[in-house]
Amino acid sequence: MAPATASVRSLVIEAIVLELVTSRLGSLFVRVATALKPNG
Repeated sequence: MAPATASVRSLVIEAIVLELVTSRLGSLFVRVATALKPNG
């Protein structure tokens, strides 16, 4: 039971990190797009 909970915890942490990274990349992309617009 212990290794199962440990693997689930690692999966949850990995999903949270992935979500944080993708949201950060998304906000960075939006920031770059608005900066490249002539009337951003």
